[in-house]
Amino acid sequence: MHAWWDLVASADDPVVAASVDLLIPDVPATSHLRFWALQASFSDQHSRHGAGHLGLQWIDGYPGSTAVNWGGYRDGGGELEGSPSTLSSARSNPNTRDFEWRPGHVHRLRIARASEGWQGSVVLEGTETTVRTLLCPGDRLTSVVVWSEVFAPCQESHAVRWSNAVVERSSGRLERVGGVRVSYQSVADGGCSNTDQTAESGVLVQRTGSPRLTPGGASLLFD
Repeated sequence: MHAWWDLVASADDPVVAASVDLLIPDVPATSHLRFWALQASFSDQHSRHGAGHLGLQWIDGYPGSTAVNWGGYRDGGGELEGSPSTLSSARSNPNTRDFEWRPGHVHRLRIARASEGWQGSVVLEGTETTVRTLLCPGDRLTSVVVWSEVFAPCQESHAVRWSNAVVERSSGRLERVGGVRVSYQSVADGGCSNTDQTAESGVLVQRTGSPRLTPGGASLLFD
């Protein structure tokens, strides 16, 4: 399920960074892979060059089943290359690195333009961890979205909470993002009919194993 950020495009003052708080209240009950991420496309004024997703994973084969992923794809196909990461990887995956995320704690995900490519980082309790830099052209972020990718059976119930969504423009201006448009994977494509997204007291909640109250295509205000 996806929550697409409402952003005003500006050729003169494009978005160059995006950040959001992610809180995972508790660990999932089973070992099925789950991935919660902030995603953005890397573009210039005329075209899009690729996209990257930065997020936390509940995944077998990593210490404590927790990891961080910063990877992406070129437009036209193929994974984006990136700089080496200072974080180790139990499964030697360049995108997925060992990271001890903590249930019940706020993790701030941030994608920002770097001197070469795009940097992904996670801030936990005031400590910023840079995952690495993805190498992709572009001078702005477009199509910013947060999503939950869940490989558990549809009846498994879990929820994560997103808040404090902010973008930075090239002028340095910070802009809060309070509106999103939601979408869901269709049942025909393997999705579940009982995933849901709601806005609750300034927080966007994405749930699995829950009756759907917000239909696909609806807009939510969570600021």
